[in-house]
Amino acid sequence: MNKSVIIAQDLNYMEVDKTHYPVIIFSNKPVTATDSEIEAFLNLQLALIHEAKGKLVYIYDINQSKMMSSKQRIHIAKWSKENDEILNKNVNSCIVNSSVLMTLMIKGIMIINKSIQQTKIFKTVPEALEWSKEYI
Repeated sequence: MNKSVIIAQDLNYMEVDKTHYPVIIFSNKPVTATDSEIEAFLNLQLALIHEAKGKLVYIYDINQSKMMSSKQRIHIAKWSKENDEILNKNVNSCIVNSSVLMTLMIKGIMIINKSIQQTKIFKTVPEALEWSKEYI
């Protein structure tokens, strides 16, 4: 499959696929993200919202991702809380993950942190793309 992929500067741990725009697929690579890459990723998400002319769908494919540090996970959680309103208003999102253990962890985090937007979890990107058609 020929993908139009954007690799943002300072975002070496992830590919950003806009071929299904307004559905955007964030696919983690099997490398550990640095703090500056995490910050660039969060800034990219907000920039995409600001340039969009309507609602977006974010698909986070985390099948190849490496575990983030606790500092990075806390930073993302705080960022999510701070940006909860703009995310809920402008983005529907889902996670692609085939690991049962990781899925249970994600569901647990969503139960504990109710301010994080409700996110669907799928095993494959095609399943997530099919679901995203509801929101385009």
